[in-house]
Amino acid sequence: MKPHNILITGSGGQGIVSSGDLLAKIFLHFGFTPNATQSHGFSQRGGYVLYFLRISDRTLSPLIEEKGCDDYIYLNPRDPLRYGAYLNPSSRIFSVEILKSEEAKKIHFKSVILMGMLLKDLSLTLHEKSFSFPLEEVANVLKGNLKKKIDENLSALELGYRG
Repeated sequence: MKPHNILITGSGGQGIVSSGDLLAKIFLHFGFTPNATQSHGFSQRGGYVLYFLRISDRTLSPLIEEKGCDDYIYLNPRDPLRYGAYLNPSSRIFSVEILKSEEAKKIHFKSVILMGMLLKDLSLTLHEKSFSFPLEEVANVLKGNLKKKIDENLSALELGYRG
């Protein structure tokens, strides 16, 4: 299987690491091997946070090479300027700028909305079997892995799937 590479960027406190960890658990639930790492240090002080997630059928280095990003979620408007080297012409981009509804703009869990937008149209193949990621099953994974603000996260995920 060719790895599927996801990069999530933002500032400390925006839920970058939490969203990345949830995505990794979702892919694990569906039988994939998530390979993940994140930047350390400044995330608690509002500094830059990068979360690298590579989905495959085997263990890989979690770092994404230049031009190797398949899907990019970012929450800060300047992030594409900082991390554009990871993008290629076929990279799918998910940002707060694409949130159109007033309801979505008011929700605090924007990274979860964008995660839902990414998953709703994603299809990956593992061992010759194609997988999609239905909302109900993804929501159950979230419920099983969240300790607080479950309803808010589920509402954000559903908004992302409605896109």
